[in-house]
Amino acid sequence: MKLLTKTFILAALPLCSASAVQVIDQNQPLGIGAWASISPTYDSYQTFKQSAGNISGGGVRLSNPGLHPFSPSEVFTIGVFSDNPFTNPGSLLASGSATAGPDFWVDGFWSAVNVTPGSTLYLSIKSTSDTGAAGADQYSVTTYTDGNAGYRGNNFGDLFDLAFRTYSGGSQASVPDGGSTIALFGLAMTAVARARRKFSI
Repeated sequence: MKLLTKTFILAALPLCSASAVQVIDQNQPLGIGAWASISPTYDSYQTFKQSAGNISGGGVRLSNPGLHPFSPSEVFTIGVFSDNPFTNPGSLLASGSATAGPDFWVDGFWSAVNVTPGSTLYLSIKSTSDTGAAGADQYSVTTYTDGNAGYRGNNFGDLFDLAFRTYSGGSQASVPDGGSTIALFGLAMTAVARARRKFSI
């Protein structure tokens, strides 16, 4: 009887598993100064190559607000593109909005979208208001080897990189929601109760 009960419970456990956790995929955290003012259009960008087969978020570090002021309530949007965001804005794959954290990072998240590992992608940032004050950090001389920074369609070769990071993983459509999980687990426990009655007769 104990063996039968364990079998039903173990069968239900996969239904309760949480969705995959987002993890950092690409990371270039260094910055020495302001790269460019952030506007309501995707002006600045960083090219990169994702290691995973999906992307679920991206972040850009802003310049020190003491030198380039921006409001703590300022909302920024991070977008990932398959092509140059300034010359081909229609190549947007996904985007997410957020305010800057205490460490000046803006991290936008979205449902994971599939990408080809190792293909060149573009990460960009824009503001919701034309403050012209918040700048994205940059670092020079090939700090990040799989891409580089650009501005308004101009590629600056291997001279500069934004301070940026990308994420992979996260929620997948195939994972049951909480209600479905509870309902399915309830069915499994009902089967356990019926089995107990059967074997107790």
